[in-house]
Amino acid sequence: MPFADDDWRLNATINHISSELERTHLARSPQLLRELDNIKETCHELGQPESFRLKQYYNEDV
Repeated sequence: MPFADDDWRLNATINHISSELERTHLARSPQLLRELDNIKETCHELGQPESFRLKQYYNEDV
């Protein structure tokens, strides 16, 4: 099935968004690396279930 004009415009928009995301991501990577270096906790909450994070949060407040 041939592409319609709308498909080409959509593809151009997707490519533009993709290149902008790549450009901004690469521009921010030194800043992100500095922030990662500042993490002091050994038990990082990324990837932990919500119930575990909530349990830790409420146990620290008690």
